[in-house]
Amino acid sequence: TGRATAEEFNLDNKIVIKWVKQYQSGGIDAIKPKTSKAYYSREFKHEVLTTMLSQGLSQLEVALRYNISSPA
Repeated sequence: TGRATAEEFNLDNKIVIKWVKQYQSGGIDAIKPKTSKAYYSREFKHEVLTTMLSQGLSQLEVALRYNISSPA
């Protein structure tokens, strides 16, 4: 389970849950470390925030939808 995996590797269970959701959403490429810092245009940021607010999505949900590596 995710909880057992988190305990085995001394990780916060929320991190494991995030990784599982990223994998389910985008496959193995979604959880691979990025080689460079992502750049997001002003328009893209606006679209993401508008979608988040209008659909009542959490930061994690919108990050998964738009393939953003860090929900924050």
